[in-house]
Amino acid sequence: LEHAAFVTHRGELFCVGGNEWGQCGVKPPKQKGPMGALEDRSRIEILSPTKVKFPLDAGPIASVVVGGRHTLAADAQGRVFAFGDDRRIQLGLGDTRTQGTDERNAYGVIRQDVLGGKDTKTDIKRAVAYRYYDPHMQSQPVRTVAPAVYNRPPYPPPSFLACGEDFTIAVHRDSPDWFSKDQETNVLMCSGENAEGQCGRGLQEQQQSWTPVRLPKRSRTVSVACGNAHCLALLTSGELFAWGSSSQGQLGNGKRAIKAKPVKVTLQPTGEAPAEPQNVAQPGMPPEYRAAAPEAEAFPGRVVEVACGFRSSAVICE
Repeated sequence: LEHAAFVTHRGELFCVGGNEWGQCGVKPPKQKGPMGALEDRSRIEILSPTKVKFPLDAGPIASVVVGGRHTLAADAQGRVFAFGDDRRIQLGLGDTRTQGTDERNAYGVIRQDVLGGKDTKTDIKRAVAYRYYDPHMQSQPVRTVAPAVYNRPPYPPPSFLACGEDFTIAVHRDSPDWFSKDQETNVLMCSGENAEGQCGRGLQEQQQSWTPVRLPKRSRTVSVACGNAHCLALLTSGELFAWGSSSQGQLGNGKRAIKAKPVKVTLQPTGEAPAEPQNVAQPGMPPEYRAAAPEAEAFPGRVVEVACGFRSSAVICE
């Protein structure tokens, strides 16, 4: 992380640190050289805490989370505002990678309205649009776009947020209003970079706007932690799921391969597998030998807290 943010008791937000992408809420000076979505900017720092100015309709700020070069803040009414680096559409402002003029790359060359569908421009929701030479950044807080919904009412404001290096997770309740607290369920929505599966759904898109993480259905997540390119999610059931990059073993599954879909995390197996592979073929079929995997060992106690470093993970058990 290159910057920090904190909220006062009066609901004001102050930021300090790196600001080359406007992540401290201060417009950086224009820089010479190539301009556009993939430009590299010179280091700019805010040396003393600076108050961030929000739109007039924003209420007192209640919480804030920071990523590598972007910031998200939620006011007392649950409205979320984002600013900073948006090169990986991590601000949650919709798919801002295009100008809103020619969308054939996203929806194909056949007009959807001819087929009875909606027009492309009304389908793709975005809060801002960048021109070809515009740096993909926001130095002033902009309200995020709500996740798309299908055959259901809109999601309520997020319960809490989490940020990785260049992606963002918002936790929304998806159960009916009349459900009790014990029956409540939620869904994790992720936006931003997905090259290593950190959005928890698949590897079909390198970047994505708000899309649900593939956690168990009708579950409730109580805690989320994000690292550089991996995430941990703790459910009310006590189950721990991880996804994303595992180059340094940070997913805790004993492997270094990318996991684009969440996997359940347990302790490293300590039992010994059978020495001889067993024949698992059906009677009358050619033999098929497999070595049984050792049984997974549960954590020594109930997991109550999760945390992520840049490429590391930790849990606290009670």
